[in-house]
Amino acid sequence: MKKLIMVILPPVVVFLLIDAIIKYAVHYRYPEAGISTIGDGTTNGLITYYQTFKPVIFIIALLTQATIALSMWKRIVARPGAAFARILGLILLCAVLAIGLSYVIWDRATGTGRFIHICWFMAAVQTGYWLIDFALLRLIDYKSFAPRPPEAGEHGHTEASQS
Repeated sequence: MKKLIMVILPPVVVFLLIDAIIKYAVHYRYPEAGISTIGDGTTNGLITYYQTFKPVIFIIALLTQATIALSMWKRIVARPGAAFARILGLILLCAVLAIGLSYVIWDRATGTGRFIHICWFMAAVQTGYWLIDFALLRLIDYKSFAPRPPEAGEHGHTEASQS
C-alpha cells in the first residue's frame, strides 16, 4: 500500500499545484486561448498543450514515478549520505534535458534570447517537479530516515563484553 501511495501521491500533488498556478495566473485563460495556440512558442501555447494532453502526461508521470523515481528513492534510502549528490545529478540532468528540448522547440527566428528563456523555464519546471516529488517521498517514507538503535555486535561490542 505504501508503494502505491509513493507512486500516486507525488504526481497528483504536483499536478494539483500546476493546475492551481495555471488557474490563478492573471495572463492566461485556457478557454480563451484555444487549441490553436499549441506550438506557437508562447506560454499560453505550452499551457494549452498541458491542459489538452494532461491525462496522457499524468500517465507518463505515474510510469516515471513507478520506474525511475522510486528506484532512485530506494538508492537514496540505502545511502542517505549520497542523497545530495543524487539530487544534484538529477538537477543537472534536468538542465541538460531542458536544453535539448528547448533546442528542439526553439524557432531560430526568435533569437537566442528566446532560446535561453525557454531553457530556464523548462529547467525550472523539471527541477521544481522533482524537488517537490522527492520532498513528498521523504514525508511519506519518513521512517526510513529515523535513527535506529545500535544492534548487538555493532561498534566492536558484543553481548559478552557488555556484561
